[in-house]
Amino acid sequence: MRKDNDRRRYGDLGVSLSKGGRSGTDASLYSHRDYRSDLDGVQPIRDWSSFHSEFARVFGFPAFYGKNMNAWIDCMTSLDQPDDGMSTVHCAPGSVLTLQMINAGDFASRCPEQYEALVQCATFVNARRLELGEEPVLALDFKS
Repeated sequence: MRKDNDRRRYGDLGVSLSKGGRSGTDASLYSHRDYRSDLDGVQPIRDWSSFHSEFARVFGFPAFYGKNMNAWIDCMTSLDQPDDGMSTVHCAPGSVLTLQMINAGDFASRCPEQYEALVQCATFVNARRLELGEEPVLALDFKS
């Protein structure tokens, strides 16, 4: 069971990656199957620019990140493949990172396009991986 002191926080989004009483961004820290990241949907995402800037900053997307949903999909597809260089946040191969959106209702009403794109593109990340014979890597959990 996760405790508050078992996670590492990443800036204003309140994003954390935790598992097994240890915290960090590298899959080598973990031996369990599932990981969780928390996003506060209230701040600071306001529009497309801030959506992409915050995901790039928090997940450590590469400098060439295109700040569009195709590029977001590419980066999130590789969460368990650190050698791809698509993010600095990783989970172990075969594991799932759960992105928990706190204040999801506010985010959905304030930024409906970004909310819908997040849902659709997270689904596409896993569909793409399944087509390649790989396990899903991303789950969404929305909290009001």
